[in-house]
Amino acid sequence: MYKIGTIQLGKQGITENFIGNLRNQFKNHENVKISVLKSGTRNKNELQK
Repeated sequence: MYKIGTIQLGKQGITENFIGNLRNQFKNHENVKISVLKSGTRNKNELQK
């Protein structure tokens, strides 16, 4: 059974570092859960975009 990898998206948003970490998670895990922190966006409408 595969474990689910997790990564957090914070106030810096999607950066090269975030993309690199996400790629590493997919190398080791079949599924990756991305948690968006409250500081990651200003309002819900921005998050939906």
